[in-house]
Amino acid sequence: KLNRNRLDEFTERLLLYLRRLAKDRKPFFLACGFVRPHMPFYAPKKYWDLYDREKVQIADNRKRPRNAPSELVGSREFQSYHLADFDVESKDFHRMMRHGYMASVSYVDKLVGDLMAELQHLNMADNTIVVVWGDHGWHLGEHSFWGKHNTMHLATRVPLIVKAPGIRPGRTSALVETGDIFPTLCSLAGIDVPNTVQGRSFDQILSNPEKTFRKGVYSRFGPGDAIITEQFSYTVYDGGKSEMLYDLENDPDENQNVVGRAEFAATVATMKTMLARRQAEAAKAKGVAPQRKASPKKVQQKTKATPGKATTQRTKRQRKEEPAAPSAAVASYAKSIPTPTKTNVKYGEHERHVLDFWQATSGQPTPLVMVIHGGGWNGGSKERLDRFVDTQALLNAGISVAAINYRLMKHRKASKHRSKHRYMMPPARSSFCAARRIIGTLTSNASVRRVVRRVPVLACG
Repeated sequence: KLNRNRLDEFTERLLLYLRRLAKDRKPFFLACGFVRPHMPFYAPKKYWDLYDREKVQIADNRKRPRNAPSELVGSREFQSYHLADFDVESKDFHRMMRHGYMASVSYVDKLVGDLMAELQHLNMADNTIVVVWGDHGWHLGEHSFWGKHNTMHLATRVPLIVKAPGIRPGRTSALVETGDIFPTLCSLAGIDVPNTVQGRSFDQILSNPEKTFRKGVYSRFGPGDAIITEQFSYTVYDGGKSEMLYDLENDPDENQNVVGRAEFAATVATMKTMLARRQAEAAKAKGVAPQRKASPKKVQQKTKATPGKATTQRTKRQRKEEPAAPSAAVASYAKSIPTPTKTNVKYGEHERHVLDFWQATSGQPTPLVMVIHGGGWNGGSKERLDRFVDTQALLNAGISVAAINYRLMKHRKASKHRSKHRYMMPPARSSFCAARRIIGTLTSNASVRRVVRRVPVLACG
């Protein structure tokens, strides 16, 4: 019997859904998204206690791959969290991060086990297809990268476990793409695969693990397009501006980019052909151009100032300091959210600390609902506002809305001392203190004072 008190709210809801589905006795599809082991590495203490941090092994290849192009970068998400007094290049930091990842994986492993146990308890295990997978791989300090955000092998390889009725346990080294999961589920469930689907069913591998499936798999991140085979991983940036090739058989840790070596010239040509063919297949299905062309090299043109006339050429620094267009701040809201009356009102010392305001149409001062949220890694994801309030419904009811984003962040100083950091503090340490501070901002800011100076606060949270 499961101990319900040890499950978080999300898992409890999933268990309730399963019981409800068991009573309905109808075919179903249930997606269960566990956010861990995504950062931040939050897990109950007992899962941290499973591991001795001093015995946690860290990566021995913490340096950048040799001859790697400048376009190869790692995720900077970890820098948006409070890093305490850790030096991010220290062994202590690497052990701490790996310790948190291990604790988070163990926690999710337990939650998945609870779901599997409930399927067994409900007599649904023998006729339910279960797929456990991740949407991306994960660097754990290799090359001092943390997370995803590139096309290296550790970022593109994902866990994939399929349990289906009539399928015997086994392992396979066959290459598949995550786009192949949907048609595979269709095949296993006896459902026709829509002709709009790009992937292919790998159900044949489940019964014959030794069978090959794809010669190469396609992946993309940012300006990089990659093709990965059993032996090689090849990435081209901006359609050919730069490239990298790693020999996964002889260099599984991807420490040496060998794209420029003569003995790999034929391999590079083959990988380019495979990548172009795979891109063409994807583009044909999407109805877009098959391949991005290389970005033209910028030519620096010198301009000669004419006496008595002002030049209009702007320096790179001047362009960077120009304020962004107002529409850019609005664009990240969901389509269901109306355009703010006032947007991008600054209330902190960092550009991510902004407030947006929607004024309800009324001849009288209106009540105000204030939404205060830390959001995701980008310091308050605007597209998540509709998870908390129905903005349009509140406006229709004569209630104004303010949305603020904040979190504690650590960012580099704009100085030549790039190793030093400063902390970007949130407006306050609690929601109600933050509300008080934001009201002060609202009533003191010239751009919004006229419409909100005497608005009573209806709620905050």
